[in-house]
Amino acid sequence: MHAGLLILGANTAGLSAALEARRRDSRLEITVLEASHAASWSNCDLPYNLGDPQRQAEDLLLRDPAFFAERGIRILFQHRVARLDASARTVEGLRERSHPFSLNYDRLVIASGARPRRLDSLPEGVPALRSIEELRQLKQALARSTRIALIGAGSVALEVVDALAGSGRKILLLEQGARPLSDWPSFVGDAFANALATAGCDYRPRTALREARRTAEGWLLHTSDGDTQRSGALVHCAGILPATDFLPSGVLRQDERGALVVNDEQATSLPGIWAAGDCCCRVLPRGEGLLWNPQALDARRAGRVAGANAAADAGLKTPLPQATMILKALGLEAARCGRFDSPLEMKDGLWSERPPESKVAREGSGLLGAQLPAVSAPSPAGASGRLAWQGNYPLSGHVGDTRRLRLRLEARQDGQLRGGALLCQGEGALRINALVALLGAGLGLQELEALDLAYTPRLGPAVDPLIQAARRLLRELQAGQGNSAGKDTQE
Repeated sequence: MHAGLLILGANTAGLSAALEARRRDSRLEITVLEASHAASWSNCDLPYNLGDPQRQAEDLLLRDPAFFAERGIRILFQHRVARLDASARTVEGLRERSHPFSLNYDRLVIASGARPRRLDSLPEGVPALRSIEELRQLKQALARSTRIALIGAGSVALEVVDALAGSGRKILLLEQGARPLSDWPSFVGDAFANALATAGCDYRPRTALREARRTAEGWLLHTSDGDTQRSGALVHCAGILPATDFLPSGVLRQDERGALVVNDEQATSLPGIWAAGDCCCRVLPRGEGLLWNPQALDARRAGRVAGANAAADAGLKTPLPQATMILKALGLEAARCGRFDSPLEMKDGLWSERPPESKVAREGSGLLGAQLPAVSAPSPAGASGRLAWQGNYPLSGHVGDTRRLRLRLEARQDGQLRGGALLCQGEGALRINALVALLGAGLGLQELEALDLAYTPRLGPAVDPLIQAARRLLRELQAGQGNSAGKDTQE
């Protein structure tokens, strides 16, 4: 069989590519291959649908396949690609798990998404809550049992705990590391660890899963602390990696995680092949490496650009994502944007460093924290290192409100912003969007300090914490005291 434009993956990135390609060329033959039974679903709402017995898994389907058929976009379900032959422009795989298929293409968009990180202790088929099928499977298991076990303490696991809180279910959360959200600054993970303890969750840090065995009732779990637990449902929340296993080794440029390296037109290293979404990473400016950003908004934008360029050589470019993420769970809100480097254990006050060449831990997050891309490069001229300020501020200016906001702000030595992270009780994390806008515009501490941010006592202090932190870093830069440390002051 032959397809003019072939797209691998029928969710955010792949379908954005298909729709944009159709807008650019009304006669182009467009075929989308999808390994599962569903297309166009809301990944981000999966944990909360799981926690609501009144909702069906199908409620998360965003668009019916008929919507795409009416636009001449053919979606072939249960088509799992197992092999790409780039020289012959052919993909091969299995249809409905057992029937071989082969398709030729003129141009290809890879939007295969991400897959769960493989763990030796977990057998194949443990749901990771990334698809409609996995959601349906877990809802059925929870209908038969009041026990659920989560392996890993990332954002999905925290959202599942939040969604199930108060339901009467017993929740076991195993985390091999020291705290939840290991790729966030440590103050964020520590706060969520405390919140898990007060939420009635059996949270066990520094505890690995040794073995998981299926039983008639569900699962029998053996942990590294010598304990044995039973659970009716088991969820793999121990991280994801780009779903690029089917690609031949050494043909397309990839990073150490397997993510396809693309340029700002979403083009891969081979002509005629583009990639978008969680399966690819972008080259950062100023020689700062690569960025893997598995987020929905970036997938949608990148898919649109890939589809336009694959269909019509449009020369469309994707803006560089700011790695923005926000999380609301267990009474806390956390948000981050941009990039951070060590130390993750930074305490309140100032940190300054002229960094060595950057390295990356294999299979790291690629966003914040120590897991940086697989590229080594010296600091660019004019940057000469990084400054960070971390402080604790009143969340509002209202008398009697004791809630606090923890903020970390990082900049280059030339004053340009690099990123920020914050944590608060209740609402307040959306102030991260001010940093996102400045980062996107390539602006720095002076522009942040000059912002006229909205103020009312119930929502924030007269001088916003973002402005206070910017002033502190500006004073360090102006005084040339990059190695000094000080205490936070309210200005």
